[in-house]
Amino acid sequence: MLAVAGVAPLSIAGATTHRAVAPARPIGSLLASLHSPFPNPYNEFGTFVAVSGDTAVVGFPGSAYDRAAAYIYGDHHGRWALDATLHHPATGSSGAFGGQVAVSGTTVVVAGSVGNTLSLFLYSRGHAGWPTTPTAVLADPGEHNGFGSWVAIGAATVVAGFAGIDGSAAGAYIYEQTAGTWPTTPTAVLTDPPPTSAGYTGSAVAIWGTTVVVGSSNDQGTCAVYIYGKGSTGWPTTPTTTLADPSAGPGDLFGGSLAISDSTVVVGDPFADQAEGVTYVYAKGSGGWPATPSTTLTNPSAPTHLFGASVAMSGTTIVISPWGGGQAPGAAYIYAMGGIGRPLTPTATLSDPFTTVNDYFGDMVGVSGTTAIVASPGDRSAGTPASAYIFQA
Repeated sequence: MLAVAGVAPLSIAGATTHRAVAPARPIGSLLASLHSPFPNPYNEFGTFVAVSGDTAVVGFPGSAYDRAAAYIYGDHHGRWALDATLHHPATGSSGAFGGQVAVSGTTVVVAGSVGNTLSLFLYSRGHAGWPTTPTAVLADPGEHNGFGSWVAIGAATVVAGFAGIDGSAAGAYIYEQTAGTWPTTPTAVLTDPPPTSAGYTGSAVAIWGTTVVVGSSNDQGTCAVYIYGKGSTGWPTTPTTTLADPSAGPGDLFGGSLAISDSTVVVGDPFADQAEGVTYVYAKGSGGWPATPSTTLTNPSAPTHLFGASVAMSGTTIVISPWGGGQAPGAAYIYAMGGIGRPLTPTATLSDPFTTVNDYFGDMVGVSGTTAIVASPGDRSAGTPASAYIFQA
């Protein structure tokens, strides 16, 4: 049979015809631009972003000008559209709603507060679409300062970090859904392993299956990343593995950003290498997690600083961004593993579509499958608009 580029054969009743096949988009292609639905286009929409499959979430924790919200977008046959707008369930309240967001499958998590109590609001999509009221609310059980400072979700498990701000306790809570119901109290509590640490355990968290990763980053040279593997008796109270800061220098923020996919952990250290930033990749082998990085990725665009301020991973694809500050147009980088292993240079560079300074492109990144999302929350004082962008990964 004659092969025709871009056309797949189709047999019908003994005859052969052909149907068009959409060509694969190159990695790094811009797929969609998501702009603020608010009348005010400079409201820092896109401060927090997350993506899972055909669902993207964009958070906006509010300001003196606008009410906080979280926006859910869906991929409808290649066209991204706003599917739902979530506001704080208490009428007229903002409560830092949207201060963190996460999504896995058909469940979205939005951090916020009720009075003085910090909470996580969970929304589960049903046959009628996304609900406008929470499916469940997970309230801070200990009134820890910084509860929900970072959240992650994987399947039926939510991880909430509490970063121990102002000297309070630090750690992370694990909530596991059982028979379709979320618990009102944590399934497990992961506390800062070294009680005298100056770290902020829970400042970053990530989950994959039965593995939870918790960062303890600080500026005093005692950073670490803790890996917890769930066993037959449940979640351990002490880390299965501890990853030490390879540079261990004052001012480092090793573990300030985290990602995990399957048997690979990605750790951002945006203040390493004189604030140029470094990202470390740890690949688990037959002997367990390595004590030293399997791969070290350095800043490809110096003098852009703080490479590794945000990291994300899905499958064998890693997305990393520096801090998208106002000194130059921001960027994000895709590292896609090929036949010869993990590349040390970016497979693709995601450039700021707005091509200007002060829009903070790259403040946060996410990836799921072949879909990457990059935040660009803008700067009200500089007049740069707030957006989030979807790219081919």
